[in-house]
Amino acid sequence: MNFFNILEAIAAVATAIGVAIAAWHLVDAKREAQSRFEESFTKQYRTIVADIPLESLLGKPLSEEELGKCLRSFYNYFDLSNEQAFLVARNRVRKRYLGELTRGY
Repeated sequence: MNFFNILEAIAAVATAIGVAIAAWHLVDAKREAQSRFEESFTKQYRTIVADIPLESLLGKPLSEEELGKCLRSFYNYFDLSNEQAFLVARNRVRKRYLGELTRGY
C-alpha cells in the first residue's frame, strides 16, 4: 500500500464522517423548526384565550352582551383548533405535542 492509497482511504473516511455530520445537522434543524412551528400554536392559543372571559372558560354561561363581545375570539379559537387538527392528520404537528398542548388548557 502506497502513500496515495492511504491518503485516498483517509479522504473517503473523512468524507463519510462529513456527510454523517451534515445529515445529523439537517435532522436537528428539522426538529428545531418543527418545535418552533408547534410552539407558535401555543402562542396563538394564549393570545386568543386572553380575550375570552374567565367565566366562560370555567363553564359558566355568558350574557348576550358578553357573548357578543367575545364571539370573534370563540370563532378564532375554533378555527385554530380545526387548523391544528388538519395539520395533525397530515403529520405536520406531532401528536405528542398535541397532548402537551391540551394539558395546558
